[in-house]
Amino acid sequence: MENPSYGPIFRDVASTRRHVLIDLWHRQLAICNLMMALSKYLPVFLDEGWIEIQCIATRLEENIYTTAMDEQDYFEEISREIRSIVWKTYVENERHQERLAIHFWNPQPGHSISQFDQAVETTLEQGTIIHPQLLSITQIPNHEEESSGGTENYCGMDRISNLSNDLLHTILSLLPAKEVVCTGLLSHRWRGLWASVPCLTIDENQFGAEREQQFNQFVDSILLKRCAPLEKLCLFSTGTCHASFWINLALRNNVKVIEYCETGRNTSRPCLDETILHFASRYLKVLRLGYVEIPSDAFDALNSSCPSLEDLELIQCMLGTIEISSKSLVNLLLIGCAIRTSVLICCPKLVSFTIMNPMHRCPIFEKLQSIEEAAISLDDLVHDGADEVDLEVYYCNILDSLSHAKSLELLAPFGELTFEMEMMNIPMFNNLTSLILGEWSMPSSFYPLTCFLRHSPQLQSLTLKLGMDKCEYCCALEHNAMPGGGSFTSNQLKKVEIKCIKGHKLVEKLVKMLRQNAKSIEELSIEEIEPSG
Repeated sequence: MENPSYGPIFRDVASTRRHVLIDLWHRQLAICNLMMALSKYLPVFLDEGWIEIQCIATRLEENIYTTAMDEQDYFEEISREIRSIVWKTYVENERHQERLAIHFWNPQPGHSISQFDQAVETTLEQGTIIHPQLLSITQIPNHEEESSGGTENYCGMDRISNLSNDLLHTILSLLPAKEVVCTGLLSHRWRGLWASVPCLTIDENQFGAEREQQFNQFVDSILLKRCAPLEKLCLFSTGTCHASFWINLALRNNVKVIEYCETGRNTSRPCLDETILHFASRYLKVLRLGYVEIPSDAFDALNSSCPSLEDLELIQCMLGTIEISSKSLVNLLLIGCAIRTSVLICCPKLVSFTIMNPMHRCPIFEKLQSIEEAAISLDDLVHDGADEVDLEVYYCNILDSLSHAKSLELLAPFGELTFEMEMMNIPMFNNLTSLILGEWSMPSSFYPLTCFLRHSPQLQSLTLKLGMDKCEYCCALEHNAMPGGGSFTSNQLKKVEIKCIKGHKLVEKLVKMLRQNAKSIEELSIEEIEPSG
């Protein structure tokens, strides 16, 4: 699992050197402190000024990092650079001398990075950001503890903290949640912002080897102590029992986008706990799940109790439902999902869907009146564990349900029956303008291809992906051979692309057939690739 990307402030310092091992978090903190020091010395106007400050601070830190001999030398040079900037500010603006503050952690002898991280992780429970013994810092005055009059303003407040909450939330949403909490180091102004950040990215892999208890406590705290609605939750963890509870908490916080990926990668997909998790929310719009089993009760709630759900993406999931029937669903993505029993897709507002390499069987479709784009890609996994020889199991009502589509992609090996079984009753595709077909459409008679061309009067673009692969399972079954292709007339077809393995024996015959029947073709290209292995 790749770590979440960092924001633009830190992306230029993501590289590491062989002889200086400074972790990315402390390099980010150094850049933030350089930015705050520079913001007191250089005038900042509008967002362009902050971008310039970011660039300068990043270059300063990179120069120090590339020349530092060891960790101690790195921190000493960072501190020296900050003191230099502060001194220049003092000279030019002496009247703010006592108000200048710099917030920088300089590890002292005997204080390890692990101690620092441990102190940070207790921040939610203690209500403070870091243990003071681990900091070398000039404290920012507490407004509530200032003079009895309470009217004096703190003129030395860093300018980042003067930004609006909305802008600070946008910045913090780019960081992983663990680092969002740590930004409380930068200023008193930042200390409570973690509880209202609209987007949280929580990754168990950031919590080290002995991480389970720390991670669970961290996620419990950051979700239970929220003080504002949640826009988006991205969760990467092991243990679906805890994850079910956390997703439930997010739903109670009116979350709009949920992304959850089970990172354990067990041979069997862990099941979401249906006794804990209840997908019932009028706010949820996007749901992305990976490497989990979704029980039928959870799917029932998605179908009936999420009236705003528009995007559903399932990757390597086990589907325990008999139907996907959300009345609000607009986009559907299923990649590598295991389908043990027949699953019916009947979503009246579905505009686009992609189904790639389902295991065990292909879903069954009901008429999709709103469909515009559809892509189905099958491989041998669709027959994994199959023990049925009844050919009716391969009839999925795919073509008839997609007859309103404008763009259609159907990929499968040669001989795949899932598509072949429907060619005898192929409907008219009056809206179809773009068509992509695979090797399954290329028997010597070209029957599937010519059927599509006869039934697609508005077709303008045709792409053929020919990999010379073959479905051994289907070819071993006894079934009627397809009839001859026959002729066709296409007046709108302008562009044809053929992508094939070098030396494909049917390409020459195919090109000749297309030229004879589709006089309107303006561009015909052939892209040949060397066979693998």
